[in-house]
Amino acid sequence: MGLKYYGKETLIVVGSSFSEFPSGLSRADVQYVCRTTKASSFTASLDAKKTLPNFTTFTSQFAATREDRSDGFSYFSATGFKGNPAASSVVLSALVSNLSVPVQIIIDLPGGAQAVSDSSVPITIISDIVTKSYTITTSSSNTLITATPPSTLLFRIASAPDFITSAKQYIKNTTLIKNQWYILTELKTYLSSKIDIISVDRQNYGTIDEVTITWGYSFNFSNPLQLYKIQDSFIIKPF
Repeated sequence: MGLKYYGKETLIVVGSSFSEFPSGLSRADVQYVCRTTKASSFTASLDAKKTLPNFTTFTSQFAATREDRSDGFSYFSATGFKGNPAASSVVLSALVSNLSVPVQIIIDLPGGAQAVSDSSVPITIISDIVTKSYTITTSSSNTLITATPPSTLLFRIASAPDFITSAKQYIKNTTLIKNQWYILTELKTYLSSKIDIISVDRQNYGTIDEVTITWGYSFNFSNPLQLYKIQDSFIIKPF
């Protein structure tokens, strides 16, 4: 004569663990057990995108896995997620950009001749990037993603050729020094910089999505950077 089961015929929680993430996403891993003869009646409640029994603030991403054992019991393993819209993670880091800058070199030669050449020089820029992670409902539109970063971003020129970094700012109608480089526009001012969204990643966890956005600088150069030098005696340039 076989054994008779006199316990509950409902799902019984036999194990659970919880994880919190900086974005506000929370995860619950729950194990249930029931009689195998009743297991099929619980399948629908453990389907994808259903609230977890006994943990109704969590919603499953996928259907629970089921294992029927020889002892007459069935075991379900389910994972659910929930989001906290008031929480988010903001991380500030750095990006190193190696750029090639177009330059126009103007040299006044003895006797009034002028040499003009076009070239390019390497510069290195260190700039801030910021990454924010947070949760939204799956039905939320991507148009709600803001283009404004959550913190102030800065950049600086880390390295450039010596003849650029040692160049003096050109001032109109002033005496120029022989063999001294002059720069018509300061390098940092010359750079056309803009803060853009670098990347957007959106991961689904059932009825909750985790969004990760990174903002950073982009740079471009509409015209060559002009540098000037005279190899004649001291003169005043009117331009």
